[in-house]
Amino acid sequence: MNTQEKIWQRAALAARLMAVAPSARKDAALDEVARLLEKHSEEWRAAQFDDVTAACKAGRAAAITTQQELATAADDIFDLSLSAEPIGASNGGTHTQNGTRLQTVKAPLGAVGILCGTRPLWVMRAVALAIKTGNAVVVGIDNDFGGAMQLGVELWRQSLQKAGLPVDVVQATDAPVDMLTDGVPLKKLFVDDTYPLPLPATRLPLTRVEQPRVTAYTDDTVAVERAVEWALDWATASAATAGELLLVNRHQATALLPLLKDAADSKKLTLTGCEEAAAMMNISTETDWLAAAPDRLRVRLVDSLNQALALTQVCGQGHIAALLTDSCEAARRFGVAAEAAVVATNVPLTAAQLCDGLCLGMGFGADNGPVGFDAFTVNKQTVSD
Repeated sequence: MNTQEKIWQRAALAARLMAVAPSARKDAALDEVARLLEKHSEEWRAAQFDDVTAACKAGRAAAITTQQELATAADDIFDLSLSAEPIGASNGGTHTQNGTRLQTVKAPLGAVGILCGTRPLWVMRAVALAIKTGNAVVVGIDNDFGGAMQLGVELWRQSLQKAGLPVDVVQATDAPVDMLTDGVPLKKLFVDDTYPLPLPATRLPLTRVEQPRVTAYTDDTVAVERAVEWALDWATASAATAGELLLVNRHQATALLPLLKDAADSKKLTLTGCEEAAAMMNISTETDWLAAAPDRLRVRLVDSLNQALALTQVCGQGHIAALLTDSCEAARRFGVAAEAAVVATNVPLTAAQLCDGLCLGMGFGADNGPVGFDAFTVNKQTVSD
């Protein structure tokens, strides 16, 4: 039996043990790793600095973790330890005609895989969700820039041991592509969106976790000053992720765009736009509406809500669609028709807050919306008398 086969075997066994592990022990492991993450913050940041340096040399996008980001990740994991036990939760059940009781009960997936790119703190949160839901995890790490994640796996194993759980609940492999082959006992694979593509074909269910992008539309029923403030609120948050596409109703453009340009300049926010918007604001013309653009806010003029909805589907990533309107009918139509995991109407909260599944009590952000307990569990039907 080779090294990889041993990893899969240990993961499958650990998953069976975790399925019946007491809630208190799982929560103790999360509590301990949150403490260790803060205790080893300097060591983590040093390792991650080396990872980022190597990634940049390889032409990969990566960012250095700040002390605040580490503290936030630790707090998120600790907060998760305080949440209710998800395993065993049921829908209350129904009774069939012959008196048999039928219930839908949450159960762990088993052994899951996570391919780590250059966002190890996201992986730490994902592992926390997996453990909370009674699963085992195999983390695929690129040895060229995986120092921080290797440290993270070691912190998890120390925490599991202290909590009285099998240390093989969390393992690392330096052969991540092997996780995509037949014969691996993984039930699902989560992929950090910075992991290099293309991925080989796999039969495993894939959840690709991506940075969110916001498609925001302001119609002609709201005051232009309010629209500018709302748009920049979203753009300021989106700039740290993958940028915002702002759709402006053409009837409002003459009054709104000059104010938007002045406000963006004061915040040192770069604007690009369609030819018409670019001419009105004396800015560069946007050439790629489909790519992520964390360095700028892109502005495009539309004639109607229907056109805005169509562009939301074409240009957005299906993560967040936002609308500012004083029309109840427009809000209703947008809420029903916008193809996005999170639809925000007249909400002044930032994109980062809405995308963060932990803030929503659901886990973390993904390309198909916030990912939480449901992504790491299955529904089982139980029949009893």
